[in-house]
Amino acid sequence: MRTHTTSTLKALILNDMDPSKHTMTKQEIDTWIQMIPGIFGDMVKTINMFTSIMSTKTMACKQINQIQRECTVLLDGIFKAPRIDKNMIMLQTAMSGCITNILKLIESDYENYMDYTVYMPLMHVKGEAVQIESNLKKIVAGFEQHKVDQVLQVAVFHCMKEVIRLRRISYSRMRYVQRLQRLVIGELDNYKGDLNEKICSLLFDEDYNFKGFTDYYQGWIRKQYAEESIETKYHLMISYKQFFEKLVARKGVTRYDDKKMATHKIMYEFMDLELKGK
Repeated sequence: MRTHTTSTLKALILNDMDPSKHTMTKQEIDTWIQMIPGIFGDMVKTINMFTSIMSTKTMACKQINQIQRECTVLLDGIFKAPRIDKNMIMLQTAMSGCITNILKLIESDYENYMDYTVYMPLMHVKGEAVQIESNLKKIVAGFEQHKVDQVLQVAVFHCMKEVIRLRRISYSRMRYVQRLQRLVIGELDNYKGDLNEKICSLLFDEDYNFKGFTDYYQGWIRKQYAEESIETKYHLMISYKQFFEKLVARKGVTRYDDKKMATHKIMYEFMDLELKGK
């Protein structure tokens, strides 16, 4: 079901605002700019309607997810469109602001209905990647100051550089990296002990199941019992295995890669193999 409002916006952005299909007059542009507050209001009413009258949450999610996807297509259309003159630029700016506010509303007020696997609009990826890059520079400097292991640094930086490099990023991946950066910067500002151990613990807690990290973490754990007596080593390995076995994914924590095994399961299987080959 396409709402009347998104159908109208699609006709405007992908047809009327396309100079190869139509040349808009200043009067047309001014009329559309004046209509934008009403368009946003209609969209809010539509979203409220879906969440209040649909018989199941699944049905409401389906409609809101469609609005998400349509808004992304429309914003990408504006992002790729030529900038012809100041009047058209004003309309493009106003329309992109309206659609951006719709997406922000869905994420802030209707997050339980939102599909976080949907790709973000290109202009949003570009804008948010700028902040990711700025934070990455702070983290690089902080890691150097705290003498964080180079291999661990590479593992941490992987997800951040990926967001900066790629044009297509899902909401879940972008929000994951942003959250991880905030947590890492918080540790850099406040933690006074061995940052290698603290960062490992943080990445584990945040279910960072990137292979570069899980490989490093396995090596780090091996070092904890490498020089111990056979008996102590065995007890430590059993303790680690039991710890990983009892863990479940924490509610509200998004896994780095949903297509791969959770970090605690990867570590449990690692410890199981370690015990079998001890």
